[in-house]
Amino acid sequence: MKGNTIVLNNVNVMNLSNCSGVFIGSNVQHTFTTTSQTKTGLGTISGNNNFIVNNNSIVTD
Repeated sequence: MKGNTIVLNNVNVMNLSNCSGVFIGSNVQHTFTTTSQTKTGLGTISGNNNFIVNNNSIVTD
């Protein structure tokens, strides 16, 4: 939900990402579970005037 804003009286939710929830009032979330995993990889860029075009990264878990 990037780019959306939810305003609930005095509660402001500016960003929702994967595995997020907003629960209001008397409620029970039966079997509500979340899992999330994020991995990124790039390495090192050094030297003068260097840049990357069409980069592909491989992350081994």
